[in-house]
Amino acid sequence: NYGLYVSKQGYYPTSQNFDLSNISKSKTFEYNFYLVPIDSLIEGSASIELKNIFFDFDKSELKQSSLPELNRLLDFLTINKNIKIEISGHTDNVGTENYNQNLSQKRAEAVKQYLIIKGIEENRLRAVGFGSSSPTSTNETEEGRQKNRRVEVKVIK
Repeated sequence: NYGLYVSKQGYYPTSQNFDLSNISKSKTFEYNFYLVPIDSLIEGSASIELKNIFFDFDKSELKQSSLPELNRLLDFLTINKNIKIEISGHTDNVGTENYNQNLSQKRAEAVKQYLIIKGIEENRLRAVGFGSSSPTSTNETEEGRQKNRRVEVKVIK
């Protein structure tokens, strides 16, 4: 299980987790990383997906392996003291609409609470659960459902 981290001055850093535990022989992989300019974030014209935020199935407690990603967001908010963000939680479509709405809200709240505990003022943070209402991929495959289970951040000033 590998985690990659990419950063460049003027851009929000990104990371990606790759689970290669089921690969039995040597293989070449290619992955394109897209960095979001910090100016686009601050202007509110872009959002970022927090790629390495992990929850157990059907749970809203942050896993320890989420801390590096959360700390990058914490650093961003510490440096940019005048911005406010919306933390949005999303799920796949497995389960009822009401259940997914509640789970996505709890997961967004978990990220918000972590940031508050680390010193970010609560009035700079808004947590919103969208349930399965905003998929970025198909819910017909496990890979697509996994992409739809995500946490995003958008600057709301």
